[in-house]
Amino acid sequence: FISVPLWTSAQDSSAWQSLVEGVVSGHPAVQAAERTYRAERLKIGPQAAPADPMVMAEWMKLPVGSTTPGMRETQYSVTENFPFPVRLAWAGKRQSMAAEAARWTYELRKRMVHRDAVRTLLGLAFLDRALEVSRDRLAQYGLVESVVTARYGVGKATQSEWGRTKLMVAMARAERMMQE
Repeated sequence: FISVPLWTSAQDSSAWQSLVEGVVSGHPAVQAAERTYRAERLKIGPQAAPADPMVMAEWMKLPVGSTTPGMRETQYSVTENFPFPVRLAWAGKRQSMAAEAARWTYELRKRMVHRDAVRTLLGLAFLDRALEVSRDRLAQYGLVESVVTARYGVGKATQSEWGRTKLMVAMARAERMMQE
């Protein structure tokens, strides 16, 4: 059982903040989004880097028709691939935009996990305070029970008062147990 104080001072606030930061940094979705962002950022340079220029020439001797077995045709082709600066700039920009999208996804994941962690901690603090109030109520009912039992023992309290007191204490115990 972790006790989370509802009323915080400046020192408690920093403890809460460090607890939330630990949850955010250790969350698997945030870690995965951060790794994706770093990977996308590392791709920007290689995407904008010029590829090796390529010139390829080939020729093929193909048969011409099926009637004459000796006739062949020669086909020539030349392929060239030179990087164009504009196309490289576009590739770099596309990758920069992909990295920026990954960064925003990372930031969104961080904020969502942060929000959920704060909500959870506030819920825990509320439940902790409710449990403390329930314990105090049970202690007060215990005092009332002892007084009524003592009075009932000497004939100064009725059986109805004694029964209602026992019922109040039993209900307070059941409420505390449910909250725990």
